[in-house]
Amino acid sequence: MTSLAPLRQELVFWVPDEADALHAAREQARLAATTAGLPEQTEAAALLLSELAANALRHAGGLAHVRLLCQPRMLRIEVTDPDPTPAELIRPAPDAEHGRGLHLVAALAHTWGCDRHEHGKTVWCELGAP
Repeated sequence: MTSLAPLRQELVFWVPDEADALHAAREQARLAATTAGLPEQTEAAALLLSELAANALRHAGGLAHVRLLCQPRMLRIEVTDPDPTPAELIRPAPDAEHGRGLHLVAALAHTWGCDRHEHGKTVWCELGAP
């Protein structure tokens, strides 16, 4: 008997630094979570993508490159930008307006990380089964 490889789908797009761009990106994340068989995680996926893309746009400017990888019961969200500075959890001042996004990512995602490469960095997170 031949076993079939699990279904894997990938969606790749750019998020420009424009007002409605993050809204459209969040919709793609919701769709990807449903496609991955994680309908209970649609809002978490939207929030995770929004945080990672907003960080990329805030710190690197211009465009953020997004890759959503859907596998059965697993969604990987990757956001790439040209800034090589690694994404790190920081302890913001109590009155700071920024600095809490990666804490949300760490709390909601199964796992997350940052990979540096010759074109900048990719910050990623995963929802669902490891």
